[in-house]
Amino acid sequence: MKTTPFVFFFLIFLAISACKNTPSDSKSETKTEEPAVQNESNNDSIVGLKGMEKPKINKIDEQVTEFIYAKYTVRTATSGSAAGETITVTPTEGGDPYLIPNGNAYNFIGLYRKYVFVDDGTGPSLRKLIVFDVEKRRPDHLAQVAQLDFVDAQGKLWYWKLVPAETIETLPDCPEKAEWEKQGFTIQYGKREMFLTSSGAVISKSEFKCFPIQ
Repeated sequence: MKTTPFVFFFLIFLAISACKNTPSDSKSETKTEEPAVQNESNNDSIVGLKGMEKPKINKIDEQVTEFIYAKYTVRTATSGSAAGETITVTPTEGGDPYLIPNGNAYNFIGLYRKYVFVDDGTGPSLRKLIVFDVEKRRPDHLAQVAQLDFVDAQGKLWYWKLVPAETIETLPDCPEKAEWEKQGFTIQYGKREMFLTSSGAVISKSEFKCFPIQ
C-alpha cells in the first residue's frame, strides 16, 4: 500500500490534544463549530484527506500507482532510492497530461475538483503543502503547515499554517508544553487557514494552536 509521510504524522497528532485561541479583544472563549465534511465515506482511503474525492487504485508495479478519479487519472512514480515521486495528471475525457516533476520530495496527498494536493518534505515536521491547479497547470498555493485536517462540504481545505510566535498577540494555552519539551520537541504555533477550492482564495482566521515539532 502507498502511504505518505503525512499519514504517519497525522496519526501522531490525533492522539495529542492542543488548545485554540480566540482574538485578544474577545472576553469569552468562542468554540469553532466543525463543519460538515464532504464525502465522509472516504475515510478509509489510503490516499486523500477526509472529504477529498475517493479514487479507484491501480497498482502498476512497485514504483508506479494510478489513482483513477471521475475527471482525472493521477499517476505517481518513484525513482529508485530518491525521495518523493513524479505526479502525472491526465484528463479522463482526453487531453494532454500535466506532469508535476518531483521537487524536494513530493508526495501525492489527494485530489479535489481541479486541484492536486502535494506534500513536500522528508521529515515528520515542518512540511509544505503545495496546491496545483490542473486546469491552469501551475502551483496555486504554498504553505508551511503543522497539520492538514479535512475538506468540508463547501470544498474548503482546513489546515494549520505554521506562524512565528512573535506574530501572535496572545499565545494560546498549551498544557502539554512542558511534557513535549521533555520529550525533545520544539513548541511552534499554527494559525487556522482554509483553501477554497471554489475560487483558489485563502481565508485566514484568528485561531491559533500549539504543536510539538521535531
